[in-house]
Amino acid sequence: MSTVPNSAEHVPSADVDRASGAVVSVRGLEQRFKMRSGTVHAVSQVSFDIARRETLGLVGESGCGKSTTLKAMMRLSRPESGEVVVNGVDWLALSDRELRHCRPQMQMIFQDPIASLNPRRSVGDLVLEPLAIQGRGSRVEHRERSEQALTAVGLDPGDVWHRKPHEFSGGQCQRISIARALVGNPDVLLCDEVVSALDVSVQAQILNLLEDLRSSRNLTIAFVSHDLSVVHHVADRIAVMYLGRIVEIAPSGELYWRPAHPYTAALLAAIPEIDPSRRSRKAVVVRGEPPSPLDPPTGCRFHPRCPRAVDVCSTEVPVLQEAADGHFVACFRPLDDGWQSVDIST
Repeated sequence: MSTVPNSAEHVPSADVDRASGAVVSVRGLEQRFKMRSGTVHAVSQVSFDIARRETLGLVGESGCGKSTTLKAMMRLSRPESGEVVVNGVDWLALSDRELRHCRPQMQMIFQDPIASLNPRRSVGDLVLEPLAIQGRGSRVEHRERSEQALTAVGLDPGDVWHRKPHEFSGGQCQRISIARALVGNPDVLLCDEVVSALDVSVQAQILNLLEDLRSSRNLTIAFVSHDLSVVHHVADRIAVMYLGRIVEIAPSGELYWRPAHPYTAALLAAIPEIDPSRRSRKAVVVRGEPPSPLDPPTGCRFHPRCPRAVDVCSTEVPVLQEAADGHFVACFRPLDDGWQSVDIST
């Protein structure tokens, strides 16, 4: 496969350390929910690694399982099977007591910054609470570390400590949520649509803050978003999900300019472009609506909507295979050279 043009290439952060191995390793993650109408297959055989100081983006349509994947990794919901290995320890094999001891290593920031904060608690109590639960150190040490976390996210501890969440804007509440996640000095942050509820100008501030924190604190980040442009900006690699499965994983620039899966090409073609002279991507038409996770299709789950589907797509499940260096795709008829030179409708 040809190299990505330098003018369009996303340049990963220089401090990504792949030589140190994966900080997070997810293998065969399965999450199902039983309902009266049947069983929802929310996450099916999801596997990926995240290297130290790397940001992995998770993208896909609403309901494809992105947020559920993060919650299953945190064990906020208990997966049916799989492994979530953080710093060499499988979180899914831990007892509740052992998990509480390990939780500071991986923390989650939620989509709604206001709803994720208890309105009856002061900011100081909210940020300090994880340390109090862990019971490590004195109250004075907890206060000092909490103030350091608030300062790290751009808030004045003396100004915000005794105030309640309703006194702050959405962007400020998200900064408080980030401080609460940072106070235990985690190695991994799971970010679930952390900027989707914020104004555009505030989104940029939060994204820059996360990038600064990643560099200064050696953080590893999993970043879920519907905004493909945002993910392109912040992620070193991107995993594309469709109906509970990962269909493609690649470096950010490679994925955006040389997608190998027809679904990825369709997602990218849907990105609005104001300047007509820059609309170089072909129009991609995907048939129908996403199938129900209560009754997912056999074989490749995208095949009922895929214009390139053949008979094998409906009977066999494609596995992720390396199409180029670091570029993996689960497709029986992948695009050969990206969508700029291949019409996926043929």
